[in-house]
Amino acid sequence: MKKYKLVNVVNKVIELAKSDTFKEDYRMSKKDFTRNRKLSFFDNIMLIMQCSKCSIQSGINMYLHSRNEYDMEYSKQAFSKGRHRIKPEAFKALMETAAQGFYDDNNFDTFDGYLLLSIDGSDYNLPNSPDLLEHFGSQPFKNHIQVQAQTSCLYDVLNGIVLEAEIEPYNTNERTLAVTHLENFRNKTKAKAIVLMDRGYPSFDLMYNMEKLKINYLMRCNKDNFFREVRDAKTEDEIICIKRNGTELNSRVVTIQINEKAITFITNLTDIDTSVIEKLYHKRWNVEVLYNKLKNKMEIENFSGLDELCIKQDFYTTLLLSNMTAGAIFDSQKELDKSSKKKKMSREYRINRTYAVSELKMQLIELVYTESRLKQMRISRHIRKALKKNVILYQPGRVNERKRKYPCIKCPINMKKTIL
Repeated sequence: MKKYKLVNVVNKVIELAKSDTFKEDYRMSKKDFTRNRKLSFFDNIMLIMQCSKCSIQSGINMYLHSRNEYDMEYSKQAFSKGRHRIKPEAFKALMETAAQGFYDDNNFDTFDGYLLLSIDGSDYNLPNSPDLLEHFGSQPFKNHIQVQAQTSCLYDVLNGIVLEAEIEPYNTNERTLAVTHLENFRNKTKAKAIVLMDRGYPSFDLMYNMEKLKINYLMRCNKDNFFREVRDAKTEDEIICIKRNGTELNSRVVTIQINEKAITFITNLTDIDTSVIEKLYHKRWNVEVLYNKLKNKMEIENFSGLDELCIKQDFYTTLLLSNMTAGAIFDSQKELDKSSKKKKMSREYRINRTYAVSELKMQLIELVYTESRLKQMRISRHIRKALKKNVILYQPGRVNERKRKYPCIKCPINMKKTIL
């Protein structure tokens, strides 16, 4: 029987979420989920996923209809009580399990045997509730204050998988979160990796930590405002020795002309050509695409509650759905590429990721609750067939202004939301 990555990812999540150990670890108290109620611990997890971006009652109805439970009644109040019995870390664990399931079959894209990863952060607007203001902090915005959180993730830019993610108070340092990501990554796997970072990350402590963890890095840096050893580099490609508090660190400084601008990189990759460095760093843009998808299409800032628990549940639920979607996209993209090559098509097409999330969300409950492996495969084939019919033209090297043409339009025609 042919193996499908989506089915493997979903079954990994199901296996963990249904285990007694998982329930023991992530229910709020030992008294929770001990009585026979309408919805079990596992059912509540799936319901939270279904209700993450729509009105609560609509999400409940869609969930019950997907299970053919037309006569069951379940209120918004019952939903709220149920979700407050589950720790938000449960959804983080499921997100990481989905990522693990993606790599289990050893069929994934790499760069010369290296996982190509990127770390980046983003500010998320939260509801202006007193509890969230106290926990996450705020930023002044025009004539009022806006509650905001600092988020960060470790992202596989070739496969579309979020490996690690954190949502913390707004004043949390991005480099601190980066070290947390890298330590967690190395504790889970010995895989070779190259981590791409933008100008906000280069620091002696971070580079030293990555050397200890045996992780390669490629960072863009501001040569004029960085270490003296970098500023004093005499050539466009040389090895320098940075000394701080009696500790030495050897790094490579490379300056490349890109679009008539001199761009400086610092890296511990000593055996690759400068032209490869430029191509590698260009892949970092995929993490920016991820944040665009999360914010503008999956509406990750459209939270369903006003306390810390709801915020974190919604945050990790959205990333869990993103990782599941990556499994469906991977299989569909491989088949699409094979078909395009066979037809000798001159243009390259990519799976429409916005549509992929919507299609998976519509099929998710049936995919999860069916006990038939054959039916799971049939649903997976249906999803892949639908995805291959909804593609977009890939245009490498395209440059567009980031300014919106009509700022007053809240729903631009080229930025449609995912139907959730």
